[in-house]
Amino acid sequence: MHMINKNFTPKFFFIVYTFLSGVLFAENVRLTSLETLELSTEKVSVGVRYGAGVAIKFDTRMNFLRGIEIEIKQTDASLAFPNSLEYLLMRCSETPSPNKLEYRTKMIERKLLPQRVSTVLHIPTREKHGLQSSAYAKVLPYTFKNEDGFLLLQILPIVKGFTTEFEQALFTITIKPIYTNEGGLAMNLKFPNPNKHSAVKVTLNETPVTLPTPPEFFTLPIGGYRFVLEADGYRTEVRNIQIEQARIETLDIPLRSIIPLLFIYVPDEVEVQLDRKTVDTKKTPLELLPGKHSVKLELGAYEVLRQIDAEEGKIYTLTMDIGVDVKVDE
Repeated sequence: MHMINKNFTPKFFFIVYTFLSGVLFAENVRLTSLETLELSTEKVSVGVRYGAGVAIKFDTRMNFLRGIEIEIKQTDASLAFPNSLEYLLMRCSETPSPNKLEYRTKMIERKLLPQRVSTVLHIPTREKHGLQSSAYAKVLPYTFKNEDGFLLLQILPIVKGFTTEFEQALFTITIKPIYTNEGGLAMNLKFPNPNKHSAVKVTLNETPVTLPTPPEFFTLPIGGYRFVLEADGYRTEVRNIQIEQARIETLDIPLRSIIPLLFIYVPDEVEVQLDRKTVDTKKTPLELLPGKHSVKLELGAYEVLRQIDAEEGKIYTLTMDIGVDVKVDE
């Protein structure tokens, strides 16, 4: 009777099993040709004959991505030979190239190609994906990760004696992203005084939230939202927005100060006085109190005086070229 060495711990057997799994379940696959599909926001397709491979490349960090859909479409020529084809879906960590036709892969699924025009597979890209198999599509019990490399799909015959028409038949392989039921909301705030920013209070549907810093954005379930932004010294901004699936909505919000502001654009040689006090024109806009103000511009012996009746929430711009103009922005 042989005794098991006590030095062989469960951890040892687990390491051995893991190593052998990687060796035993790896397969060398030879292709007749290789096409590459890269996942984008829209579906993309390619036509291949049996024996060819389709490399499917994508990044699981794609916004709102929870899976990828692969559709295999047959023609009448192949449907005339029932139970004669199988599909192989593999993962491969090598670099795909049309000049390289042999790859070492790990099998994800190898099944008989169903006797119907369209076969649809869903491959999750996150653990909590919420995908479910249906009459339309089969969800594979495998989650793709970026470190897996790329997906490789191949269709192979399991019988012989095909017609010439079948030999020339093309299988259409189509991929498209499967998104979560979410969208994004990004915000760009523009303060009227670039030198002075105030803390802001933001609510979405009356729930307080923290404003994300660009390029970050809110990830929200699809639907309608009421956005309210409040900041001391500024008018309250209210927006009604609609979040759509896998789209990032951007809100550009110019904050409107309730404090009157004065922008001054004059040559450097001009001395400017506001209410008889010299001001640095490079530090505009200037904040004004509501009411009447006087602005004097001096350039040598040349002197100009202007009056401003400042109102809450308005922006005043003073420019000097040959004459002096004062413009009021609501």
